[in-house]
Amino acid sequence: MKIIVYGLFFLLCACGGDIVDNAGVSNERNKSSSHIDISESSIINFSYEIYGKPRLGEIVTININTDTENYNKAIAMKYRINIIDDLIFADDQVKQLELNQLSDGTYPVQQINVIPQRVGRVYIVVSGEINKNGTVITKSTAVPIDVDQTIGS
Repeated sequence: MKIIVYGLFFLLCACGGDIVDNAGVSNERNKSSSHIDISESSIINFSYEIYGKPRLGEIVTININTDTENYNKAIAMKYRINIIDDLIFADDQVKQLELNQLSDGTYPVQQINVIPQRVGRVYIVVSGEINKNGTVITKSTAVPIDVDQTIGS
């Protein structure tokens, strides 16, 4: 009986080892076929500042700061609202642009103007896209806006 138990234990361990090895091999294959390293996805960084107290029906101004790590080419920027009932863009708001680096190595601050259409937390999505070594890398960030229920005049 002990021999059967030890035999089963040995077989389970052997099979478990093969499964792990096969998974490791397939992961290595997948990793080598992908040209995007995890660290490359963090090349673009966004930070934001919301000015004033966001109120229902009033324009909210958001400054978007863009920073890159070892990248000095243009970034394709896009701004979008996923839920139309939450926000609308203010008149003449640019929804996409090409952002070029300034002479001091920084990118210019971008202002977005939106008008909240409901109370609570709403979001605008900011995306940046770069082309590095023939690979397109995109970074998106949702900017939360906490809207007060006081209706603007």
